[in-house]
Amino acid sequence: MTSTDTGEQEGDAIRRAAAAALADVNALAVQGDDRKVILKALLDARLGVSEPVSTKHTSGQPANGHNLDFQLSAPSAVDDVIGMLSLGLKVDRDTLELVYAEQDREPHVVISAKKLPQNKALAARQLGQLVAAARQVVGIEEWTSVSTIRKVVTDYGRLDGGNFAATIQQMADNVAVIRGKGQSREVKITKPGLEATADLIKGLAGVEG
Repeated sequence: MTSTDTGEQEGDAIRRAAAAALADVNALAVQGDDRKVILKALLDARLGVSEPVSTKHTSGQPANGHNLDFQLSAPSAVDDVIGMLSLGLKVDRDTLELVYAEQDREPHVVISAKKLPQNKALAARQLGQLVAAARQVVGIEEWTSVSTIRKVVTDYGRLDGGNFAATIQQMADNVAVIRGKGQSREVKITKPGLEATADLIKGLAGVEG
């Protein structure tokens, strides 16, 4: 087996461990800073390390019984917002970076306005889905305030103030559950909604499949 094959197998193992750790912490429904701490602990446990590992392949320097020809840093899997989105939504990083950017350790929608529908109601629902799903997946919050979504919709010039409440309520038909009333309403994307969000991201980014 070549060193390249070994490196690819190690990389696959790390990706599987990271995905499993993220699934575990999602199942625990932990939010905020606690989520990052627990995710790191779960990832460390699955990788079999007691502290972050950062190493390059050198002769006679094994890590966990293997020689690594790449760098492994457990905290990066926790702190890398786009990486967490990629694991949670099962969408590759290059595609996600056409739709999101990390700012202040939060995912922000940055898709070109030209990619969004001109129909304000449809665009508002899509933006609401993108905002709530991303914040949910990376553990910022389980329920996203409608006011948070409204700000993004406004920034994109797709706000129809008189119909915004009804527009967001329509998300409950297929991708979300909504609780509260008026300005206190909050949105949570369902599991099928997260899968639909992954498809939406690919569609907006112009990626097939």
